[in-house]
Amino acid sequence: MKATTLSNPAAYGTDYEIVDSFFGNQSHSEEGKNNNKWFMGELHRRKDGWVVYTNYGRVGDPGVHQIYGPMSEMAARKEFADKRKDKLLRKKDPYLEVALAECAVGSLLARGRSVGHIDAETLARRAAPTEPVEAKAKAAPKPAGPTLDPELRAFVADLFGTSKKSLESQAAVTITAKGMRTPAGVLTIASIKKGEEALEELIALVQKQASKGVVEDMAAVSSAFFSAIPHDLGRKRPPVLSTLNEIGEKQELCQLMRDMLAVNGGETGGIIASDDVGLKYAQLGCEVRALGGAEMREVKAIVEKSVIRGGVTVRRVYAVRRPAEWAAFEATGQPVGNVKYGFHGSGFPNWTGILTRGLLMPALVVAHGGKLTDFGWLGRGKYFGKEACTARNYAQSRSPGGRGTYVMAVCGVALGKQAEYRKITRGLTRPPAGADSCWGVRGSEFSDNEWVVYNVDKNGSTVQSDRIEYVVEFN
Repeated sequence: MKATTLSNPAAYGTDYEIVDSFFGNQSHSEEGKNNNKWFMGELHRRKDGWVVYTNYGRVGDPGVHQIYGPMSEMAARKEFADKRKDKLLRKKDPYLEVALAECAVGSLLARGRSVGHIDAETLARRAAPTEPVEAKAKAAPKPAGPTLDPELRAFVADLFGTSKKSLESQAAVTITAKGMRTPAGVLTIASIKKGEEALEELIALVQKQASKGVVEDMAAVSSAFFSAIPHDLGRKRPPVLSTLNEIGEKQELCQLMRDMLAVNGGETGGIIASDDVGLKYAQLGCEVRALGGAEMREVKAIVEKSVIRGGVTVRRVYAVRRPAEWAAFEATGQPVGNVKYGFHGSGFPNWTGILTRGLLMPALVVAHGGKLTDFGWLGRGKYFGKEACTARNYAQSRSPGGRGTYVMAVCGVALGKQAEYRKITRGLTRPPAGADSCWGVRGSEFSDNEWVVYNVDKNGSTVQSDRIEYVVEFN
Protein backbone atom coordinates (compact mmCIF):
# COMPACT_ATOMS: atom_id res chain seq x y z
CA MET A 1 0.00 0.00 0.00
CA LYS A 2 1.27 3.44 -0.94
CA ALA A 3 2.10 5.82 1.91
CA THR A 4 1.04 9.45 2.22
CA THR A 5 3.81 11.68 3.58
CA LEU A 6 2.63 14.31 6.07
CA SER A 7 4.32 17.64 5.45
CA ASN A 8 2.60 19.01 8.56
CA PRO A 9 2.08 16.19 11.11
CA ALA A 10 0.03 18.51 13.37
CA ALA A 11 -2.64 18.70 10.66
CA TYR A 12 -3.35 14.99 11.23
CA GLY A 13 -5.02 16.08 14.46
CA THR A 14 -5.84 14.07 17.58
CA ASP A 15 -9.24 12.56 16.75
CA TYR A 16 -8.11 8.93 16.88
CA GLU A 17 -7.24 6.11 19.28
CA ILE A 18 -3.84 4.39 19.40
CA VAL A 19 -4.61 0.67 19.44
CA ASP A 20 -1.04 -0.61 19.25
CA SER A 21 2.49 0.71 18.72
CA PHE A 22 6.16 -0.29 18.64
CA PHE A 23 9.53 1.47 18.56
CA GLY A 24 12.77 0.14 17.12
CA ASN A 25 16.31 1.49 17.18
CA GLN A 26 19.23 0.50 14.95
CA SER A 27 22.90 1.43 15.45
CA HIS A 28 25.38 -0.58 13.39
CA SER A 29 29.02 -1.11 14.30
CA GLU A 30 29.58 -3.26 11.22
CA GLU A 31 31.41 -1.81 8.21
CA GLY A 32 29.30 -0.68 5.25
CA LYS A 33 25.95 -0.57 7.04
CA ASN A 34 23.57 2.34 7.48
CA ASN A 35 23.83 3.71 10.99
CA ASN A 36 21.82 5.19 13.85
CA LYS A 37 18.22 4.92 12.70
CA TRP A 38 14.88 4.59 14.50
CA PHE A 39 11.36 3.60 13.49
CA MET A 40 8.00 4.15 15.21
CA GLY A 41 4.88 2.29 14.10
CA GLU A 42 1.32 2.95 15.33
CA LEU A 43 -2.10 1.43 14.65
CA HIS A 44 -4.91 4.04 14.78
CA ARG A 45 -8.68 3.71 14.92
CA ARG A 46 -10.39 6.80 13.46
CA LYS A 47 -13.96 7.71 12.64
CA ASP A 48 -13.30 7.30 8.93
CA GLY A 49 -11.49 3.97 9.26
CA TRP A 50 -8.20 2.48 10.41
CA VAL A 51 -4.73 3.94 9.74
CA VAL A 52 -1.14 2.75 10.12
CA TYR A 53 1.04 5.71 11.17
CA THR A 54 4.85 5.61 10.84
CA ASN A 55 7.56 8.01 11.90
CA TYR A 56 11.20 7.22 11.13
CA GLY A 57 14.56 8.92 10.83
CA ARG A 58 18.07 9.18 12.25
CA VAL A 59 18.87 9.62 15.92
CA GLY A 60 18.42 13.28 16.83
CA ASP A 61 16.21 14.13 13.81
CA PRO A 62 12.38 14.57 13.89
CA GLY A 63 12.11 12.14 10.99
CA VAL A 64 9.52 11.54 8.29
CA HIS A 65 5.79 11.09 9.13
CA GLN A 66 3.69 8.84 6.87
CA ILE A 67 0.22 7.25 6.99
CA TYR A 68 -1.29 4.22 5.28
CA GLY A 69 -5.08 4.33 4.92
CA PRO A 70 -7.82 4.86 5.95
CA MET A 71 -8.69 1.18 5.43
CA SER A 72 -10.62 -1.66 7.06
CA GLU A 73 -9.61 -2.97 10.48
CA MET A 74 -8.45 -6.29 9.02
CA ALA A 75 -6.32 -4.60 6.36
CA ALA A 76 -4.83 -2.15 8.89
CA ARG A 77 -3.94 -4.86 11.38
CA LYS A 78 -2.20 -6.83 8.62
CA GLU A 79 -0.32 -3.74 7.42
CA PHE A 80 0.77 -2.96 10.99
CA ALA A 81 1.87 -6.57 11.62
CA ASP A 82 3.84 -6.55 8.35
CA LYS A 83 5.59 -3.32 9.36
CA ARG A 84 6.48 -4.75 12.79
CA LYS A 85 7.79 -7.97 11.23
CA ASP A 86 9.77 -6.14 8.57
CA LYS A 87 11.51 -3.87 11.09
CA LEU A 88 11.89 -6.03 14.20
CA LEU A 89 11.87 -9.67 13.07
CA ARG A 90 13.66 -9.71 9.73
CA LYS A 91 16.72 -11.93 9.57
CA LYS A 92 19.11 -9.31 8.21
CA ASP A 93 19.82 -6.16 10.25
CA PRO A 94 16.64 -6.03 12.36
CA TYR A 95 15.85 -3.03 14.51
CA LEU A 96 16.15 -3.63 18.26
CA GLU A 97 12.75 -3.16 19.90
CA VAL A 98 13.10 -0.59 22.67
CA ALA A 99 10.40 0.16 25.22
CA LEU A 100 10.03 3.84 26.11
CA ALA A 101 8.46 4.97 29.38
CA GLU A 102 7.46 8.19 27.65
CA CYS A 103 7.62 8.70 23.88
CA ALA A 104 8.96 11.85 22.19
CA VAL A 105 8.35 10.78 18.56
CA GLY A 106 5.41 9.50 16.55
CA SER A 107 1.94 11.02 16.26
CA LEU A 108 0.69 13.79 18.54
CA LEU A 109 -1.16 11.41 20.88
CA ALA A 110 1.87 9.12 21.08
CA ARG A 111 3.95 11.89 22.61
CA GLY A 112 4.10 11.52 26.37
CA ARG A 113 2.72 7.98 26.51
CA SER A 114 4.61 4.72 26.83
CA VAL A 115 5.39 2.42 23.93
CA GLY A 116 6.31 -1.26 24.09
CA HIS A 117 6.40 -3.56 27.10
CA ILE A 118 7.31 -1.56 30.20
CA ASP A 119 9.21 -3.62 32.78
CA ALA A 120 7.91 -3.95 36.34
CA GLU A 121 10.82 -1.99 37.84
CA THR A 122 10.13 1.02 35.63
CA LEU A 123 6.37 0.81 36.34
CA ALA A 124 7.03 0.69 40.08
CA ARG A 125 9.38 3.68 39.87
CA ARG A 126 6.85 5.74 37.93
CA ALA A 127 3.95 4.72 40.17
CA ALA A 128 5.79 5.39 43.42
CA PRO A 129 4.29 8.31 45.34
CA THR A 130 6.58 11.30 45.47
CA GLU A 131 6.90 13.28 48.68
CA PRO A 132 6.80 17.05 48.48
CA VAL A 133 10.21 18.69 48.42
CA GLU A 134 9.67 20.09 51.92
CA ALA A 135 8.93 16.65 53.37
CA LYS A 136 12.06 15.14 51.82
CA ALA A 137 14.23 17.95 53.11
CA LYS A 138 12.71 17.62 56.59
CA ALA A 139 13.36 13.87 56.65
CA ALA A 140 16.96 14.22 55.48
CA PRO A 141 19.71 12.83 57.75
CA LYS A 142 21.19 15.96 59.29
CA PRO A 143 24.86 16.68 59.89
CA ALA A 144 25.81 18.59 63.02
CA GLY A 145 24.16 22.00 63.02
CA PRO A 146 20.90 23.26 61.57
CA THR A 147 22.20 23.63 57.98
CA LEU A 148 24.66 21.86 55.72
CA ASP A 149 28.29 22.76 56.32
CA PRO A 150 29.52 24.96 53.42
CA GLU A 151 32.21 22.40 52.53
CA LEU A 152 29.64 19.58 52.50
CA ARG A 153 27.20 21.68 50.50
CA ALA A 154 29.84 22.37 47.83
CA PHE A 155 30.89 18.70 47.78
CA VAL A 156 27.32 17.42 47.30
CA ALA A 157 26.60 19.99 44.58
CA ASP A 158 29.79 18.94 42.75
CA LEU A 159 28.93 15.24 43.07
CA PHE A 160 25.51 15.59 41.47
CA GLY A 161 26.64 18.09 38.86
CA THR A 162 29.64 16.03 37.78
CA SER A 163 27.65 12.77 37.61
CA LYS A 164 24.97 14.42 35.48
CA LYS A 165 27.51 16.03 33.16
CA SER A 166 29.46 12.80 32.79
CA LEU A 167 26.36 10.82 31.85
CA GLU A 168 25.01 13.38 29.39
CA SER A 169 28.41 13.72 27.70
CA GLN A 170 28.71 9.97 27.11
CA ALA A 171 25.19 9.03 26.01
CA ALA A 172 22.45 10.83 24.08
CA VAL A 173 20.40 11.37 27.24
CA THR A 174 19.23 14.25 29.39
CA ILE A 175 18.25 13.81 33.04
CA THR A 176 14.76 15.24 33.63
CA ALA A 177 12.06 14.95 36.28
CA LYS A 178 10.53 12.15 34.17
CA GLY A 179 13.73 10.12 33.97
CA MET A 180 16.43 9.59 31.38
CA ARG A 181 15.27 11.30 28.20
CA THR A 182 16.69 10.39 24.78
CA PRO A 183 15.75 12.10 21.49
CA ALA A 184 13.08 9.37 21.06
CA GLY A 185 11.74 9.39 24.63
CA VAL A 186 12.37 8.26 28.21
CA LEU A 187 14.39 5.05 28.57
CA THR A 188 13.21 2.16 30.72
CA ILE A 189 15.25 0.03 33.13
CA ALA A 190 14.80 -2.80 30.63
CA SER A 191 16.77 -0.83 28.01
CA ILE A 192 19.67 -0.44 30.44
CA LYS A 193 19.49 -4.18 31.16
CA LYS A 194 19.62 -4.95 27.43
CA GLY A 195 22.75 -2.84 27.20
CA GLU A 196 24.30 -4.63 30.18
CA GLU A 197 23.47 -8.03 28.69
CA ALA A 198 25.19 -7.06 25.44
CA LEU A 199 28.30 -6.04 27.39
CA GLU A 200 28.38 -9.36 29.26
CA GLU A 201 28.20 -11.14 25.90
CA LEU A 202 31.07 -8.99 24.62
CA ILE A 203 33.20 -9.94 27.63
CA ALA A 204 32.76 -13.61 26.74
CA LEU A 205 33.72 -12.89 23.12
CA VAL A 206 36.84 -10.93 24.11
CA GLN A 207 37.98 -13.82 26.27
CA LYS A 208 37.74 -16.20 23.30
CA GLN A 209 40.63 -16.69 20.91
CA ALA A 210 40.54 -14.02 18.19
CA SER A 211 39.10 -15.19 14.89
CA LYS A 212 37.15 -13.71 12.00
CA GLY A 213 33.90 -15.12 13.36
CA VAL A 214 34.51 -13.65 16.82
CA VAL A 215 35.33 -10.23 15.35
CA GLU A 216 32.10 -10.27 13.34
CA ASP A 217 30.16 -11.31 16.44
CA MET A 218 31.72 -8.42 18.39
CA ALA A 219 30.48 -5.96 15.78
CA ALA A 220 26.95 -7.39 15.90
CA VAL A 221 26.78 -7.39 19.71
CA SER A 222 28.27 -3.88 19.84
CA SER A 223 25.43 -2.83 17.54
CA ALA A 224 22.94 -4.31 20.02
CA PHE A 225 24.51 -2.28 22.84
CA PHE A 226 24.38 1.02 20.96
CA SER A 227 20.80 0.29 19.86
CA ALA A 228 19.74 -0.20 23.50
CA ILE A 229 21.78 2.73 24.89
CA PRO A 230 21.57 5.67 22.42
CA HIS A 231 24.75 7.68 21.86
CA ASP A 232 25.05 10.99 20.04
CA LEU A 233 27.02 9.70 17.05
CA GLY A 234 25.26 11.52 14.22
CA ARG A 235 25.95 9.57 11.03
CA LYS A 236 29.15 8.02 12.40
CA ARG A 237 29.40 4.28 12.71
CA PRO A 238 29.33 3.18 16.38
CA PRO A 239 32.68 1.68 17.40
CA VAL A 240 33.18 -2.05 17.86
CA LEU A 241 33.76 -2.66 21.58
CA SER A 242 36.65 -5.08 21.25
CA THR A 243 38.70 -4.60 24.42
CA LEU A 244 37.89 -5.10 28.09
CA ASN A 245 38.89 -1.50 28.72
CA GLU A 246 36.23 -0.24 26.27
CA ILE A 247 33.62 -2.63 27.64
CA GLY A 248 34.43 -1.61 31.21
CA GLU A 249 33.86 2.05 30.39
CA LYS A 250 30.40 1.20 29.03
CA GLN A 251 29.61 -0.89 32.11
CA GLU A 252 30.46 2.14 34.23
CA LEU A 253 28.12 4.17 32.02
CA CYS A 254 25.25 1.71 32.58
CA GLN A 255 25.88 1.78 36.34
CA LEU A 256 25.93 5.58 36.25
CA MET A 257 22.56 5.52 34.46
CA ARG A 258 21.12 3.30 37.19
CA ASP A 259 22.58 5.51 39.91
CA MET A 260 21.16 8.67 38.37
CA LEU A 261 17.69 7.11 38.14
CA ALA A 262 17.95 6.04 41.78
CA VAL A 263 18.76 9.53 43.09
CA ASN A 264 16.39 11.44 40.81
CA GLY A 265 13.45 10.85 43.14
CA GLY A 266 10.89 9.03 41.01
CA GLU A 267 8.86 10.17 38.03
CA THR A 268 8.14 13.64 39.38
CA GLY A 269 11.21 14.08 41.55
CA GLY A 270 13.49 16.15 39.34
CA ILE A 271 16.06 16.17 42.13
CA ILE A 272 19.11 16.14 39.88
CA ALA A 273 17.94 19.25 38.03
CA SER A 274 16.94 20.98 41.28
CA ASP A 275 19.02 23.76 42.86
CA ASP A 276 18.13 22.45 46.34
CA VAL A 277 21.40 20.95 47.60
CA GLY A 278 19.74 19.89 50.85
CA LEU A 279 17.30 17.76 48.88
CA LYS A 280 20.15 16.19 46.94
CA TYR A 281 21.91 15.40 50.20
CA ALA A 282 18.73 13.72 51.45
CA GLN A 283 18.62 11.51 48.35
CA LEU A 284 22.05 10.08 49.18
CA GLY A 285 20.31 8.23 52.02
CA CYS A 286 23.35 8.33 54.28
CA GLU A 287 24.86 10.58 56.91
CA VAL A 288 27.79 12.68 55.71
CA ARG A 289 29.62 15.11 57.98
CA ALA A 290 32.53 17.40 57.11
CA LEU A 291 35.36 16.94 59.61
CA GLY A 292 37.66 19.58 61.02
CA GLY A 293 40.14 19.96 63.85
CA ALA A 294 41.50 16.86 65.57
CA GLU A 295 39.09 14.48 63.79
CA MET A 296 40.22 15.67 60.39
CA ARG A 297 43.92 15.52 61.35
CA GLU A 298 43.51 11.94 62.60
CA VAL A 299 42.05 10.66 59.32
CA LYS A 300 44.53 12.74 57.30
CA ALA A 301 47.37 11.03 59.16
CA ILE A 302 45.90 7.55 58.53
CA VAL A 303 45.80 8.23 54.81
CA GLU A 304 49.06 10.09 54.28
CA LYS A 305 51.22 7.91 56.55
CA SER A 306 50.14 4.80 54.64
CA VAL A 307 51.67 6.09 51.40
CA ILE A 308 54.84 4.26 50.37
CA ARG A 309 55.45 5.89 46.98
CA GLY A 310 54.33 9.06 45.25
CA GLY A 311 52.26 11.50 47.21
CA VAL A 312 48.74 11.91 48.54
CA THR A 313 47.78 15.22 50.14
CA VAL A 314 44.42 15.16 51.95
CA ARG A 315 42.40 18.35 51.45
CA ARG A 316 39.01 17.52 52.99
CA VAL A 317 37.55 14.63 55.00
CA TYR A 318 33.92 13.57 55.43
CA ALA A 319 32.67 11.02 57.96
CA VAL A 320 30.14 8.70 56.30
CA ARG A 321 27.58 6.40 57.85
CA ARG A 322 25.27 4.27 55.71
CA PRO A 323 22.99 2.84 58.45
CA ALA A 324 22.03 -0.47 56.78
CA GLU A 325 25.61 -1.11 55.68
CA TRP A 326 26.98 -0.42 59.14
CA ALA A 327 24.39 -2.68 60.79
CA ALA A 328 25.17 -5.54 58.37
CA PHE A 329 28.93 -5.06 58.88
CA GLU A 330 28.59 -5.15 62.67
CA ALA A 331 26.41 -8.28 62.50
CA THR A 332 28.35 -10.31 59.92
CA GLY A 333 31.63 -8.58 59.05
CA GLN A 334 33.16 -7.71 62.41
CA PRO A 335 32.86 -11.29 63.75
CA VAL A 336 35.17 -12.41 60.90
CA GLY A 337 37.86 -10.35 62.61
CA ASN A 338 41.12 -8.72 61.52
CA VAL A 339 39.32 -5.47 60.67
CA LYS A 340 41.67 -2.93 59.10
CA TYR A 341 41.39 0.29 57.15
CA GLY A 342 41.46 -0.27 53.37
CA PHE A 343 41.49 2.43 50.69
CA HIS A 344 39.21 2.42 47.63
CA GLY A 345 39.48 4.97 44.82
CA SER A 346 37.05 5.74 42.00
CA GLY A 347 36.40 8.51 39.48
CA PHE A 348 34.59 11.60 40.79
CA PRO A 349 31.37 11.02 38.77
CA ASN A 350 30.92 7.61 40.44
CA TRP A 351 30.64 8.86 44.01
CA THR A 352 27.00 9.93 43.91
CA GLY A 353 26.14 6.29 43.27
CA ILE A 354 28.68 4.84 45.69
CA LEU A 355 27.40 6.95 48.58
CA THR A 356 23.82 5.99 47.69
CA ARG A 357 24.21 2.20 47.40
CA GLY A 358 27.70 1.40 48.69
CA LEU A 359 30.51 -0.44 46.90
CA LEU A 360 29.38 -3.10 44.46
CA MET A 361 31.01 -6.34 43.42
CA PRO A 362 32.46 -5.05 40.15
CA ALA A 363 31.83 -6.44 36.71
CA LEU A 364 35.32 -5.39 35.72
CA VAL A 365 38.07 -3.97 37.89
CA VAL A 366 40.32 -1.12 36.83
CA ALA A 367 43.97 -2.04 37.12
CA HIS A 368 46.91 0.35 37.22
CA GLY A 369 47.28 2.63 34.23
CA GLY A 370 43.55 2.67 33.61
CA LYS A 371 43.50 -0.58 31.63
CA LEU A 372 41.13 -3.43 32.35
CA THR A 373 42.25 -7.02 32.70
CA ASP A 374 39.39 -9.38 33.50
CA PHE A 375 37.43 -9.28 36.75
CA GLY A 376 40.63 -8.28 38.53
CA TRP A 377 43.91 -10.04 39.20
CA LEU A 378 42.33 -11.98 42.04
CA GLY A 379 38.93 -12.48 40.49
CA ARG A 380 35.55 -10.90 41.05
CA GLY A 381 35.66 -9.19 44.42
CA LYS A 382 35.90 -5.80 46.09
CA TYR A 383 39.44 -4.42 45.95
CA PHE A 384 41.10 -2.26 48.60
CA GLY A 385 44.60 -0.91 48.78
CA LYS A 386 46.59 -1.54 51.94
CA GLU A 387 48.17 1.84 51.15
CA ALA A 388 46.37 4.97 49.98
CA CYS A 389 48.68 5.30 46.97
CA THR A 390 47.03 2.18 45.52
CA ALA A 391 43.57 3.79 45.68
CA ARG A 392 45.06 6.91 44.09
CA ASN A 393 45.67 4.90 40.90
CA TYR A 394 41.97 4.09 40.62
CA ALA A 395 40.69 7.64 41.21
CA GLN A 396 41.20 8.68 37.60
CA SER A 397 38.93 11.69 37.29
CA ARG A 398 38.62 14.64 39.61
CA SER A 399 36.14 17.27 40.73
CA PRO A 400 35.42 20.21 38.43
CA GLY A 401 36.40 23.84 38.78
CA GLY A 402 38.72 25.16 41.41
CA ARG A 403 38.49 22.12 43.70
CA GLY A 404 40.42 19.85 41.33
CA THR A 405 40.44 17.01 43.86
CA TYR A 406 40.27 13.24 43.57
CA VAL A 407 38.21 11.04 45.90
CA MET A 408 38.87 7.83 47.81
CA ALA A 409 37.02 6.02 50.59
CA VAL A 410 38.60 4.88 53.83
CA CYS A 411 36.75 1.68 54.64
CA GLY A 412 36.63 -0.73 57.53
CA VAL A 413 37.40 -4.12 55.92
CA ALA A 414 36.91 -7.46 57.69
CA LEU A 415 39.84 -9.45 56.34
CA GLY A 416 39.78 -12.42 58.73
CA LYS A 417 42.33 -15.03 57.69
CA GLN A 418 44.08 -13.84 54.53
CA ALA A 419 45.31 -16.08 51.73
CA GLU A 420 48.50 -14.57 50.32
CA TYR A 421 49.03 -14.58 46.57
CA ARG A 422 52.27 -13.79 44.75
CA LYS A 423 51.02 -14.80 41.34
CA ILE A 424 48.07 -13.30 39.50
CA THR A 425 45.16 -15.74 39.86
CA ARG A 426 42.22 -14.75 37.73
CA GLY A 427 38.75 -16.24 37.99
CA LEU A 428 38.35 -16.33 41.78
CA THR A 429 34.82 -15.76 43.05
CA ARG A 430 35.58 -16.54 46.71
CA PRO A 431 38.62 -17.06 48.92
CA PRO A 432 40.32 -20.47 48.94
CA ALA A 433 39.27 -23.02 51.57
CA GLY A 434 40.11 -21.89 55.10
CA ALA A 435 40.51 -18.20 54.20
CA ASP A 436 38.22 -15.19 54.49
CA SER A 437 39.95 -12.86 52.00
CA CYS A 438 42.84 -12.67 49.55
CA TRP A 439 45.98 -10.54 49.56
CA GLY A 440 48.01 -9.77 46.45
CA VAL A 441 51.45 -9.21 47.96
CA ARG A 442 53.49 -6.27 46.72
CA GLY A 443 56.89 -7.09 45.26
CA SER A 444 55.72 -10.22 43.46
CA GLU A 445 53.51 -10.16 40.34
CA PHE A 446 51.55 -7.47 42.19
CA SER A 447 52.95 -3.94 42.11
CA ASP A 448 50.85 -2.95 45.15
CA ASN A 449 49.40 -4.59 48.22
CA GLU A 450 45.80 -5.35 47.25
CA TRP A 451 43.21 -6.82 49.58
CA VAL A 452 40.17 -8.54 48.07
CA VAL A 453 36.95 -9.57 49.82
CA TYR A 454 34.13 -11.52 48.21
CA ASN A 455 31.33 -11.04 50.78
CA VAL A 456 31.66 -14.66 51.94
CA ASP A 457 33.68 -16.06 54.84
CA LYS A 458 35.70 -19.28 55.00
CA ASN A 459 32.54 -21.22 55.87
CA GLY A 460 30.71 -19.96 52.78
CA SER A 461 28.37 -17.71 54.75
CA THR A 462 27.37 -14.35 53.26
CA VAL A 463 28.93 -11.41 55.07
CA GLN A 464 29.08 -7.64 54.69
CA SER A 465 32.85 -7.49 54.50
CA ASP A 466 33.26 -3.71 54.30
CA ARG A 467 31.75 -0.40 55.26
CA ILE A 468 32.56 3.12 54.16
CA GLU A 469 33.75 5.15 57.17
CA TYR A 470 35.31 8.22 55.56
CA VAL A 471 35.43 9.83 52.13
CA VAL A 472 38.55 11.86 51.43
CA GLU A 473 39.23 14.57 48.86
CA PHE A 474 42.90 14.64 47.92
CA ASN A 475 45.42 15.62 45.29
